[in-house]
Amino acid sequence: MRYSTPDNWAKFLKDTEGVDISVDIIRHRLKAAKKIGITGRNKVSRVLKGSFYSETDIREVLEDLLMKPEEKRAKAIQTLASQGITDRQSLLAFSARQFTKTDFPPFGKGKAFTTAMLDETVYDLKLEHLERIADVLGLPQISEATKQRYLSALASHGITDRQSLFAFHAIRFKTTDFSPFGKGVAFTSAILGEVIPDLKLDHLERIADKLGFPKLTEAEIKQQYLTAISSHGITDRQSLLVFGSEKFIKTDFPPFGKGKAFTSAILGEVVHILKLDHLERIADKLGFPKLKEAEEKQRYLTALASHGITDRLSLLTFGTKRFAKTDFPPFGKGVAFTSTILGETVRRVKLGHFERIADMLFKDKK
Repeated sequence: MRYSTPDNWAKFLKDTEGVDISVDIIRHRLKAAKKIGITGRNKVSRVLKGSFYSETDIREVLEDLLMKPEEKRAKAIQTLASQGITDRQSLLAFSARQFTKTDFPPFGKGKAFTTAMLDETVYDLKLEHLERIADVLGLPQISEATKQRYLSALASHGITDRQSLFAFHAIRFKTTDFSPFGKGVAFTSAILGEVIPDLKLDHLERIADKLGFPKLTEAEIKQQYLTAISSHGITDRQSLLVFGSEKFIKTDFPPFGKGKAFTSAILGEVVHILKLDHLERIADKLGFPKLKEAEEKQRYLTALASHGITDRLSLLTFGTKRFAKTDFPPFGKGVAFTSTILGETVRRVKLGHFERIADMLFKDKK
């Protein structure tokens, strides 16, 4: 047939192609496409029962409904790609709200497209629908095209591998513009496919994993720690402990961040309050040889001597309250220093603690 009514076209398509499309849908599509029908008297008419339409018009407005499954899938992938959607990640990053407003020819806007892909009527488009579309179309997690765009954006700032990514530093990454994706937080959100409120070193790790940057060996990671720490003159256990926890916490160790973040990275745990014990554990982790007992004792004596405490009597007469408030670098205030010397947690310095410290340090000075 070259020309016929919507009723006849519905019957023709069912009989010849086995496609069951209701007359109401055909009329709705013709009206939406503003196709003008002709009457038997060759006059322009509206979409009425007596109007005739060409086969070209019919197939154009019903293109998506007449497709074979593989044709539909190929066309859907093509029309998504025209909007920059080439994988599951870019589809989810598009957001359900934006997807609803976008036109995906020949399927129509987002809800119509979703209905066509899922074979069910969708009234309220949600993220879960986009997930299901990705499943139906077999979209990869991240396409090679998208990956190359991310790599190009990173390379424009000299980031080409895991090491250069970490060396860039999370704070600097956060404020850098990675065109066309925006600044670091927006760029990270795009790569990871989730909303990132605040950028941290862990996110750089996940970016490296996502983009396939080879993982560093344990020896390479340790060398990164040693390089970061040696930039502040810390090369052994002694210089680390002398540096002190208070100074360590305020110091920046690129690309790991300040002391607490750096400590957390080395020890593999969240560190809220940095103590001398953490520095000891860092020294162990980095393979710094332990101090001999005599060396440790000398460090304690030096710290005490800096406040005029050189024997049992001067220690006992110093006063517990004054001792608690006094700073004994690199050990911290009196309570922390007492805990370190005695090897136990001390919450309040008492005269009994002085007696035990004197027994340990001033045996020959009674």
